[in-house]
Parts: sequence; structure tokens; C-alpha cells
Amino acid sequence: MGLDYDNLETGYPYYVNDFPHGGGRFIVESNGYVATLVAGQPMIENGIHTGQRAGKVIREFKRG
Repeated sequence: MGLDYDNLETGYPYYVNDFPHGGGRFIVESNGYVATLVAGQPMIENGIHTGQRAGKVIREFKRG
């Protein structure tokens, strides 16, 4: 697995409101990555999410 250097590019950022209570985030999509691995498991292959949920959050969130 690796990079497709001839097609490596990023898109324009866009904002989505997909968090609870109306929270949102910016998303920047990309092309040219053959796969994204987390904990050795393919999470995204050729731009498509595999459905895997490997790994875990490594910091604690304090809510208050």
C-alpha cells in the first residue's frame, strides 16, 4: 500500500454540522491515498471507508 503520486491532491474544505447539539467541523477530502491504516487495520481504501473501527481515543475529555 502507498501513495498514488500522480493523483495526490486535496479538495476544498467544507463545513458540516454533524455533531450533537449543532456542533460542526471542517472536512477536507483527498485523493491519491491508496489506504489509511489505524492499528494495522485498513480504515479507508481507495477513498471508501471499510467499516473498521480500529484504535481508540487516546485522551480523556472532561465534560462539565
